[in-house]
Amino acid sequence: MALQRHDHMIRLLFLIFLVGIVCIFCTCNKKEQCLTCPPHTTGTVELSLNYTECTEVWLKLKFTDNNQPRGYTVLKDGKQLLSGTLLSVDTVLIDTSVVAGHDYTYVAQRLNNSTLCDSSTPLSVHTLDSISHAIQWVIDTLGAQGLIRDVWVFDRNNAWAVGEIYLKDSTGQINMSNPYNAAYWDGSKWTLRKIGFYTFCGQQYQNAYPASSIFAFSLTDIWIAMNGSEIARWNGISQTETMCTPISISKLWGTSSNDIYAVGALGGIAHYNGSTWTKLTSGTTVDLQDIYGIDATNIWATGTNSDYNGTVILSFDGTTWKKLYEGNYYGFSSVWTSTGRILFVAGDSGPLTLESNTLIFKKLLTPASYVMYSVRATGANDIFFTGQNSEVTHYNGSTYYLYADVQSMLNADTWWYSVKASKDFVVVGGGYDTGYNFAPVVARGYR
Repeated sequence: MALQRHDHMIRLLFLIFLVGIVCIFCTCNKKEQCLTCPPHTTGTVELSLNYTECTEVWLKLKFTDNNQPRGYTVLKDGKQLLSGTLLSVDTVLIDTSVVAGHDYTYVAQRLNNSTLCDSSTPLSVHTLDSISHAIQWVIDTLGAQGLIRDVWVFDRNNAWAVGEIYLKDSTGQINMSNPYNAAYWDGSKWTLRKIGFYTFCGQQYQNAYPASSIFAFSLTDIWIAMNGSEIARWNGISQTETMCTPISISKLWGTSSNDIYAVGALGGIAHYNGSTWTKLTSGTTVDLQDIYGIDATNIWATGTNSDYNGTVILSFDGTTWKKLYEGNYYGFSSVWTSTGRILFVAGDSGPLTLESNTLIFKKLLTPASYVMYSVRATGANDIFFTGQNSEVTHYNGSTYYLYADVQSMLNADTWWYSVKASKDFVVVGGGYDTGYNFAPVVARGYR
C-alpha cells in the first residue's frame, strides 16, 4: 500500500515537472511575441489633422495595414498625450489641452507592448487665434413698420438688408400701399429699394412684396427671394430677372449662379442648375428655415414647424438629402459650419453643436438666455448668434460675449432674425417692438 502511494507521488511530481517546462516555453514564446513588431510595419501609422479651432485639435490616427495588435501612443511636443489600442484601423482623437494661437507638433507611435515599431511623420498644428470681441455698434431704423428678415455683407461700403419696410405718409400715417422690401448700404447711408415680384407667378404685374432671403456671389450677382415662391436677380444697378420656384422660400444658398438651393415650407427644397428650378425630395414635411454649405457635396438644412411639433436637421452629399436629426425637443431655425465636422445650430433651445459623425449634441454655455434665430460666422473663431431680447452674442473660439450695449440702445425690445459678418464689418437685421407693431432695424458693427 505504501509502495503504491510512493509510485503515485513520483508520477504526480513528474507531471508537475512537465507542465512547468511547457509553461516556461509558453511564457517565453508570449514574451517574445509581445516584444516583436509585426512584419512590415514601417510606414504603417499615419497622423493627420481632422479639425482645429482655438481650444481643440482633432487628429485622425490611421494604421495602413491589418496587423495586430494596434497599440499606439500620441506625443505632443515630445510628451505623451494619449495612448491605447485600436480595434479598427483608424480613429479620431481630440486634444482639449490646447490654447488659442499656439503651435504644436504631434507624432503617433505604433507600439507592441513597450516596443516601438513605427512612428508617423511629425504633424505641425497652429490653433486658431482668438478674435477680439470689441465692436462699435450703430443702430439704424429703416422704416416706421416692418422687419428685416435677412442681411448680406460684402464690406463696410456694400451691404444689403431685405424684408418688408413701410414709411409714413405726409399725414404721419403708415403708408401700406407704398412698400419697400430691400435697403442698400453704400458706406454712408441706407437707400431703400423695391424688388419686384409677381402678384401671381408668371403674370405681368409686379410689386415690392416682402422678401425672405438674400444670397450673393458678387456685387453684380445678387439673388433675393420673395417671402413666397419667387426669386429676383440684381446686377448691382437694377433687377434683371424674376424666377418662379416650386416651393415657398425661407432661405437661399449656393456655390454659383448655376448651382443654387432654396429651402422653405413643408420640407421644401429646390435646386437651380442655371436654367431650371427643380423640386428635390427632402424626406421631411417640417418647415425648413435655413440652409448652409461649404461646397456642392456638403450642405445642411434645418427648421421647425410653426406649432413646434417637429424639428429637423438634414445633410446633403451632392446626391441625396438625409436626416441627421428629427424630433420635437429642439426648435432649430439656423445652422452654420466651417468644416462639416461640427455643426453650430440655434433656435428655441439656444445654441448647440452637433458632431456630425457621432450625432451627439452639446449645449453651448453662452451668456444669452433667449430664443435664437440665426447663427453665421467668418470662421470657427468668429461666430455670431442673434435672437430675441436684442441679444447679439459673439464666440471668438475661446469665450462668449453678449453685447449689452446693443440691448441698452434698443431697450432689449428687438428680435434679431439675421446676421452677416466680414472681417471688419457686421450687420444684424430684425424688428423693433414698438408696442403696436415691429419697425425694421439693423445694427452696424465696426471692428
